Amino acid sequence: AGSVDSGNVLNELRSLAQSGGANSTRLPLVTVDSGRFSETTQGDTNLKIEPTISKDGQGLSINYALTAGESELTACVYNKNGDSLLLGTLDSAKPGTAKLVFLHTSSAP
Repeated sequence: AGSVDSGNVLNELRSLAQSGGANSTRLPLVTVDSGRFSETTQGDTNLKIEPTISKDGQGLSINYALTAGESELTACVYNKNGDSLLLGTLDSAKPGTAKLVFLHTSSAP
């Protein structure tokens, strides 16, 4: 059994969206200093986020709460700097569909 690379999954999802087989929505880019809180809203989607950069600068600990309509995802995750991370899924009003939530992180020195 092999592992799944989130970057490959995102590329496949982008291709699917371009061909009309999926919808893609992006929140605006959020720039947040380590240890600081930020919030962004677009339509009925709200993201609250507080990242902390690791001492070696290679990773991020991220507290977040994402609300989209009636659905909510909250957690604290650790992500390698520069990687994309599947946070989870949100309920969809359409039967047989799912809303996948990804987070891409990067930090400036």
